[in-house]
Amino acid sequence: GGEGSNDGYLPETSLPVTVADRVLNMYEVEPGDLVITEVMYDPSVSVGDESDNEWFEIYNNSIYTIDLDGIRVGDESSSTGAMSETLELAAGEYAVLARGNGSGWGYSFTPDGYYGSSPAFNNSGDVVRIFMVEDVIIDQTANYGSLGGDGVSISLAEGKDATDNDDIDNWCESTASIGGDFGTPGAGAACE
Repeated sequence: GGEGSNDGYLPETSLPVTVADRVLNMYEVEPGDLVITEVMYDPSVSVGDESDNEWFEIYNNSIYTIDLDGIRVGDESSSTGAMSETLELAAGEYAVLARGNGSGWGYSFTPDGYYGSSPAFNNSGDVVRIFMVEDVIIDQTANYGSLGGDGVSISLAEGKDATDNDDIDNWCESTASIGGDFGTPGAGAACE
């Protein structure tokens, strides 16, 4: 090709953006994008102080990566805490968020993030909620009542979504051992 010739090459005028490139923030998520899939509301005393070792698991049910920075955690009494660190959760992946700041953490696994000292999940029954940065509920669980407890987490049955976890009949007590307690942090449910 001579001067001014492109030899048949035509450059793209724009670059394609794929779903994998898109990261939603906590202002952009929709109800149901994140699903609460497991709750350890009453860790055993062998693990350590309950205020440092409660945790719950969420699943990214969307097609996008979601940055959990700013996610708010609540309970039935409207106590809330918030995570204030970048944590990108890929589509189809799980994250474990824990109460406290990690200083008294007693489990052998490390949570993905911490939401502060509040809320404290009631051992006699409570609802776990996650919110956008604003007061829009992304997901909430059924009141777990007496299911689980004393070192046994409750897990949402495999294949269930943000609507299904509103029904306590879709939850079970975890049977996989994590030290002296039972749960499956960061993985699917292990229930009988």
